[in-house]
Amino acid sequence: MHAASAAGRAASMYWNVNALTRLSFAEHGRVLDAFEVGYQNPPGAAAVTAAVAGLDFERGDRTAAGLLAVQRFTGRGLTPDDLTRIEEADLAHRIHVNQQP
Repeated sequence: MHAASAAGRAASMYWNVNALTRLSFAEHGRVLDAFEVGYQNPPGAAAVTAAVAGLDFERGDRTAAGLLAVQRFTGRGLTPDDLTRIEEADLAHRIHVNQQP
């Protein structure tokens, strides 16, 4: 996250088949917060607090809520073209946008 956020903001939503999750936020090379979705303490950084405001990680789809938090924080969400590239490559990859918040 340090390198990915060097020029601005980066966030990630990790999940696996064992229902483990990790939501992480970084800005200008510094990790602001990282936590297990639904089991976090209140975020310390104002930008992270704003990204997760109003999201219900206890009920509903935690992955969808986490991806929405990533979109709010970075200003960039997944597009249909991104999903097509991921599916065609049959692997995950970083989606990078040179953008200041």
